[in-house]
Amino acid sequence: MYLLSTNLVRRVNTEYLKLDNVHLAIDPEFSMKGGHLPGSRIGNFDASEINWVSEYLAKLVRANHLTPKVLIVHRFTMKMVSNYKEIKTRPEVQFVMDMDGWGFPA
Repeated sequence: MYLLSTNLVRRVNTEYLKLDNVHLAIDPEFSMKGGHLPGSRIGNFDASEINWVSEYLAKLVRANHLTPKVLIVHRFTMKMVSNYKEIKTRPEVQFVMDMDGWGFPA
C-alpha cells in the first residue's frame, strides 16, 4: 500500500485533481513491487491500495467542494487486483473497474 500511496502523492500534481473535470486512472499492470522492471511481468494492486487512493480522492472532493471524482482501475487478469471484494465504495468517488481483453483477437 505504501508504495502506491507514496508514488501517487509524489507524481500526481494534486492541483490538477482539484479541478472538477480531472479524474484519475490507475493501472496495476505497471505496479512493480520488489524492483521488477515495467513490462517484465504484470503488476498488481490489493484492495487496500485502491481504497487508499479512493479515500485520498474523497478527501480532495470534500475539502474542495468538488463534484465526485471518477477512479478508473484497469484490469485484464484476475490476479491484477487482489481482494477485490474488499474495495470500498464512497459517495465522493465513482469507481470503474475497466476489464478488457488480453492476447490475440478471437
